[in-house]
Amino acid sequence: MTIIEFILISFALIIDSMIVCTVNGMTYKNITHKQVCVIVFVFGITQGLFILWGHLVGLLFSSFMTQYSGIITAVIFSIIGLSKIKDSLTQNTEEITVQDKLSYNVILVQAVATSLDAFAVGITFSLTAVNISLAITVITIVTIICSYISIKMGQKSSDLLGSKAGLIGGVFLLCIAVRAIL
Repeated sequence: MTIIEFILISFALIIDSMIVCTVNGMTYKNITHKQVCVIVFVFGITQGLFILWGHLVGLLFSSFMTQYSGIITAVIFSIIGLSKIKDSLTQNTEEITVQDKLSYNVILVQAVATSLDAFAVGITFSLTAVNISLAITVITIVTIICSYISIKMGQKSSDLLGSKAGLIGGVFLLCIAVRAIL
């Protein structure tokens, strides 16, 4: 595979990450630059690690992981999405900006949930002749760049949407959950 093919695969893999990062930018208005850097690096490194792990265990468990990754993703995003919708309907704008902090645990859960597809791609890479180091490097870098842009876009759209940002973000996450099942 060429670097162009890896870039295209990266975009296919990181759509969920971009949506989640956009939602984070929309709903957590007080994210500092340091937190943005942590988020994008956690998302990028997690994508790369899941590609590697999928590659390493691909021959042993390929049918199981491919079969259940959609269900696992759907459950995680349903829980997060419903929680965001509930929070947005029960809090006023001032409470959201003051109390709603994005914890490192939430970032890690989001990164893992959006990387399950990368694990499946890693499995397929184990079945073909792929330069796994190049694949991991390209996918990690593209994820970091696109996640950063997505958070910034989310922050800008939050200014326009105001208190409805959390509700819209929750709906987006539920859409990811539904797509994961289909």
